[in-house]
Amino acid sequence: MDNNAKAVDLFNRFAEMYAAKFNDLSIYQEALNLFCDQLPSDHPTVLDVACGSGLVARTLLDNRKDIRLTGIDMAPKMLELAQALNPEAGFLLMDARNLDQFSGTFDGICCAFCLPYFNKEETMNFIKQASTLLMQNGVLYISTMEDAYEKSDWKTGSTGEALFIHYYEAEWLEKILIENGFEILLLSRKVNPIPSASNTTDLMIVAKKIIFTD
Repeated sequence: MDNNAKAVDLFNRFAEMYAAKFNDLSIYQEALNLFCDQLPSDHPTVLDVACGSGLVARTLLDNRKDIRLTGIDMAPKMLELAQALNPEAGFLLMDARNLDQFSGTFDGICCAFCLPYFNKEETMNFIKQASTLLMQNGVLYISTMEDAYEKSDWKTGSTGEALFIHYYEAEWLEKILIENGFEILLLSRKVNPIPSASNTTDLMIVAKKIIFTD
């Protein structure tokens, strides 16, 4: 079982617990508000990647009621929770590493804390695919945990089970985003307030696609 599959299994089995534990998105509000503000003014299409229990989707839809949102996740139980919380949106069972399966385009792509379960190659591929999926001037939101990539390691959570967590440095993510035609609109850091997070630094990036790439 690869690391991504282990994470999916864990989130599927403890979906309700995770939904209750990570239900305060206030420290991400500035970045999510900017993401919404940068979307087109009339019924923008948004893809919520690794949507989890749908809390980010709910925040986006409360901010912009005209958003047409599609969420994807690989944990069926998380999708059930997301659909119940956001009945006006649509949710699909889909691997975030396979965004090239979409045939259309989006005005915005939101990816909250999926990168910790991606290695560098997968993250580079995700950003490339996101750039391809976004319309010109489309907006990308990314949140992850910041530290040196070399410190990535197995971490045991409150469930007592371990997952391999990848850390990313802002400078590296900025470089990959720029190489894929993005302009950085916001880069923000917040200390995660949840005790079990061990004072990890959460990194939020909002970027706009300004250049079509090959």
